[in-house]
Amino acid sequence: MNWKAHIIFGIFFVIGLMLIDKYYWHFFFQQVDWKTYLIFTPILLISFLLSDIDHQISKVRLIITLFLTISIIFSALIGNISYVIMLSIILLSIWVLFLLPGWHHRGHAHSLIFVALISLLVALLSWKIAIVFFFGALSHLVADTCIKIW
Repeated sequence: MNWKAHIIFGIFFVIGLMLIDKYYWHFFFQQVDWKTYLIFTPILLISFLLSDIDHQISKVRLIITLFLTISIIFSALIGNISYVIMLSIILLSIWVLFLLPGWHHRGHAHSLIFVALISLLVALLSWKIAIVFFFGALSHLVADTCIKIW
């Protein structure tokens, strides 16, 4: 499935979950205001594509690479060397990821453990967005019909 189809599928998947929650579960989505979704929409869009980060020519790899490169340059200009080092390690990790065993396309990045670990990192920003992020990333696995534990 291409990146556009993953975004469309992910949007319908998350909207479906929101409607089920609103009318049946009453657990989560009624407590989140529209501003939260407006602010974190880019994060949600990334979640729909995240599992393709192991593909060498994926859109999400390009987007994250551009974001990290700009962040590294900005951090260097303001003299924050610790951020430069940390962001550089993350960027390098993304680009050598496919060289490691199991990190081929539809490898470990298409697993529930990978989605859960990345969602835990997002939880550092907001646990509500982390839940939506998890289901957004899960939609990618469902759309590819490639759901595995690891």
